[in-house]
Amino acid sequence: MEESRILPILRIHDTDFHVDLEKLEFRQVDNDKNTISFYDVHDSGDHTEVMYDPKTKNAFKGSWGEMSQREDLVLVKMPPAIELDTQYIADQLVKNLREKYFGIRQTDDEDKVRGDVNQKTDQVSQNPTPEAFSRNDAKSPNEQKRKAGRGI
Repeated sequence: MEESRILPILRIHDTDFHVDLEKLEFRQVDNDKNTISFYDVHDSGDHTEVMYDPKTKNAFKGSWGEMSQREDLVLVKMPPAIELDTQYIADQLVKNLREKYFGIRQTDDEDKVRGDVNQKTDQVSQNPTPEAFSRNDAKSPNEQKRKAGRGI
């Protein structure tokens, strides 16, 4: 079971929005039906930006012609997407590492996850393979020896 957590809040122009990276949207704090999709946000690498419409409190959705006639639109610069919710990014990284290295899926509950990780960690520490500690010092007959002072 996934526990709910408090989402970070970002002020976009004059309105506070929850940052929801899982749903790829900004959700207005006091009106959760008003959302700005990440597909309406331009990612420039070092920052993100959105053409914000203060009347709708959302991304501007009109044409270029309509945009040129509106003087109230605001280009809002925001931090890069990866910096908007660092806790979510860290949680996803941990989840992906658990799946890759321990075969633990997101559907497992937290106790099962801890138990499997501890069990697999104990197996590794109690039964190390000889290869883990051996050095491969033997050189193949075709490998050329390095001479001192000649570099690599």
